[in-house]
Amino acid sequence: IDAHFVLSPSPLLDGQLAQLAVLPRIAADTVVTPRRMAVFDIVRGEESVVLLYNRARAAFPGRVKDALRFAVTTPHYRVRDIPGNLDEAGQLVLVRRFVRDGMLTVHE
Repeated sequence: IDAHFVLSPSPLLDGQLAQLAVLPRIAADTVVTPRRMAVFDIVRGEESVVLLYNRARAAFPGRVKDALRFAVTTPHYRVRDIPGNLDEAGQLVLVRRFVRDGMLTVHE
């Protein structure tokens, strides 16, 4: 995927204010799903992985690549189902960030 396209302006995020309101209530058993219109790419570096999405760029340690890919491609899942070596606190941080940035939506 062309990084310019991924980082170009994205459409308005329908319902995003409601999603922001639920951020404090996200827990390990919260069900989330990737936003249908989200465009992303995962670029692997030597020791890191960069996720390009909407108009954002986020760098993570390379060891969380599988967790990132799962988080942005799996249709519906509970936060605790994110695979890899993230503990529950790490899973929550990842999901809250992606909800805040509009990459994921919460199903209450």
